[in-house]
Amino acid sequence: VVKSHVIRLISAADLDNVLLVEKDCYSHPWSRLQFLQELKNPVASILVYEIDGRIAGYICYWLVVDEMQILNLATSSQYRRQGIALKLLQDQISIEKMNV
Repeated sequence: VVKSHVIRLISAADLDNVLLVEKDCYSHPWSRLQFLQELKNPVASILVYEIDGRIAGYICYWLVVDEMQILNLATSSQYRRQGIALKLLQDQISIEKMNV
């Protein structure tokens, strides 16, 4: 079975599913407000990794001048050990290299 894999910028409609991944991964998860603040932050970006339309993971980072700071990186427990976090990191790095 071929699965669709997509990495894209988060949308406000993704927030509930991102929060489910966050709660699945961390004992002290970020709140909805914290994600909303990052969505409004001009130096912040959040990418989601979708498999067949379901959010499997995400990365939230800041890019200030030429420095990237990863704030949050998570993969849902049902999708772990498939290289999703690595793919998010690689995709983010290649996006930023193109912007330099």
